[in-house]
Amino acid sequence: MKRILIFLTMSVVVCLQPVFADGGGGSSTEPPDPIPANITRLIESEQYDRAEKELKEFVKKEKKNADAWNWLGYSQRSNGDLDGSLKSYKTALRIDRKHLGANEYLGELYIMLGDMKKAKRQLKKLAKYCDDCEQHKKLAEVIKNAEAG
Repeated sequence: MKRILIFLTMSVVVCLQPVFADGGGGSSTEPPDPIPANITRLIESEQYDRAEKELKEFVKKEKKNADAWNWLGYSQRSNGDLDGSLKSYKTALRIDRKHLGANEYLGELYIMLGDMKKAKRQLKKLAKYCDDCEQHKKLAEVIKNAEAG
């Protein structure tokens, strides 16, 4: 009975992990607060204007939350604010230089800005941090498609 209780407790803990935690080897000993569910729902439903507004408020309180800065950058980029997006991704990477999502999305932003050299630099960083991860594969595909026209 005790083993079953431990197993169920661990299962609940795993299931409660934040939906958008790209992780990437953060250096902090304390994990950041998870992105609130209302914000993740806004991102999932592509309501980027509202998500951006909520994320700006969230990062005021959670200044060292790389995931929040990453999703703020994503929302800004989706809204066409490429300068704001660049700043947010760079903030996420100052907090956690190995953040997989921020490295991938920054590479995609560089492609949008017409800077393939910087996009490929982000791809090399991802290769160093994760040999065969989803973020590396996605950025490699976006670069390949951009080069093909």
